[in-house]
Amino acid sequence: MGDATADSREGTQFGPYRLQRLVGRGGMGDVYEAEDTVRERIVALKLMSRTLSNDPVFRSRMQREARTAGRLHEPHVVPIHDFGEIDGQLYVDMRLIDGKDLASMLKRFGPISPPRAIAIVRQIGSALDAAHAAGILHRDVKPENILVSADDFAYLVDFGIASATSDEKLTQIGTTVGTAKYMAPERFGDSEITAQADIYALACVLYECLTGSPPYTGDQLSVMGAHVRQPIPRPSAARPSIPAAFDGVIARGMAKDPADRFLTCGDLSAAAYGALAAPDQDRATDILERSQVAAPPAAFAGQAVGGQAAGGQSVGGFAPAPPAPQQQPVGPWPTPPGALLASGAPGLQPTAWSRPPVWTNAAGAATPPWGQLSRASRKPWLWVGVAATLTVALIGVILGVIRPWESKSRPAPVPPPPPPDAVALRVLDDGVFVGSSAAQTTIDLFNEPICPPCGSFIRSNAADIDTAVNNKKLAVRYHLLNFLDDKSHSQDYSTRAVAATYCVAAQNDPKLYAAFYAGLFASNFQPQEGAAEDRTDGELAQLAKTLGADAGVITCIKSGDDLGTAKTKAANGYSTLSADNANSTPFVWDGSTAVNYQNPAWLTKLTG
Repeated sequence: MGDATADSREGTQFGPYRLQRLVGRGGMGDVYEAEDTVRERIVALKLMSRTLSNDPVFRSRMQREARTAGRLHEPHVVPIHDFGEIDGQLYVDMRLIDGKDLASMLKRFGPISPPRAIAIVRQIGSALDAAHAAGILHRDVKPENILVSADDFAYLVDFGIASATSDEKLTQIGTTVGTAKYMAPERFGDSEITAQADIYALACVLYECLTGSPPYTGDQLSVMGAHVRQPIPRPSAARPSIPAAFDGVIARGMAKDPADRFLTCGDLSAAAYGALAAPDQDRATDILERSQVAAPPAAFAGQAVGGQAAGGQSVGGFAPAPPAPQQQPVGPWPTPPGALLASGAPGLQPTAWSRPPVWTNAAGAATPPWGQLSRASRKPWLWVGVAATLTVALIGVILGVIRPWESKSRPAPVPPPPPPDAVALRVLDDGVFVGSSAAQTTIDLFNEPICPPCGSFIRSNAADIDTAVNNKKLAVRYHLLNFLDDKSHSQDYSTRAVAATYCVAAQNDPKLYAAFYAGLFASNFQPQEGAAEDRTDGELAQLAKTLGADAGVITCIKSGDDLGTAKTKAANGYSTLSADNANSTPFVWDGSTAVNYQNPAWLTKLTG
């Protein structure tokens, strides 16, 4: 582990921890299976190297990042119990996972079946989306940092090198943390690093799961150059048994320009699921459901953390705080973009696993299912991510090497980015924004899917609103509420309609979203209060398909997986409505006053 110890410290005492077995070694430190003799539990204890422990900048960074990672309560994130310093050495106390790292599995078994690959990526994407919603970047997503249990429950580890994007940056070290094989092109320059870099890395992991090899191979310099300049590889070319539809998924996930990538990891996993044939979609869902049957308890907020560690000085730890909302294990496809599930949102209803999966390799021979490894062959394993410290000077040399390649192997031209004032879509906490930054007026539009006056308002005004938005005179914050759920035949139609709008928003097409929103209120589609029937998820999906929604949107609507998100956002929308001194729909707010939409010229007055 560098200079942390010359040899293993197995059998020795570190403060209150009895170090039982070395289970991981990396550039930042060692990880031991250890007994916490105070709390009487077995943990994974990460001991940072002496060099890093003595670096004041790193100490500050690690303590900030450990506190930040400790805010995450997502089942696929390995929780941090405690952190601090004992006798001058930094440590992080984490849950010990009974599983194998994905890198070892790929090395032992080679590429895995697409359904299993997507089930794993789906779970890791859920962890990353939760982290991104909390302002945390992982920065080192790779197979070595993904642990898989015997039941295919996947964990993302090593958030200890993550950075809270909302915090003040610690720039004195001037290094890049990550592993070159999975690093996005912008990581090798001075561009701002966003969540899209983690999405790129997850797409690289998906490619490796499907093909058995990383997207680019070779020495570090050539791999870095390939990420920046070389064409994006096609998994179907590397392994012909892979459906060609995955080529487009990888192409978008690994797009050179961050703006061209998926908005969330959930979007990536949903697109990958859509690339599967129907039987494989069922297999992926079965694997995911089986993994969640054995899911660990989500609650860790009640565990004691911080305080003094026996045997030396202890600094850091967590300040007392109210328990954070717990997220349930991931459910059917796809993951709602972005945030944690709201407290009380329905979780996955697991189904019993009654048959063993049958997976084949490209040649058709049986591949040993990882979920059936004998218990003797599985050891608790927690890996310390190896931080490839790539200095700015090295990056400059690399880019200098890369530039001559431009004339020899230039990738296909990328379409130019849209102009800065183009009409865009952005998902909000309480709705969806559609409009241009150049719009002279922004309005808030509140409606309820089965509200009759809302239908009349939309049918009368949708076309004019759409024209004003496209002419960049108007921007709209669309809010859709669900307070009439109990007036619908199914008792939840409004929530399902709200959820469908967020599935559509995930396609990031402003015109499609506006058309679908208006379509919900069409006279031949909108259900009425107290009617004998309302619309099914299949009918909502068909409306979206008719308007041009892609397969991922259709799958999202039919799955009902966005219901928890819909309830949260509808509740937030109602709070916004109440803050505007209103409690009924339709309602239009121009940022300062309620708009009298009964006046036929109301829109002209706003836009000129």
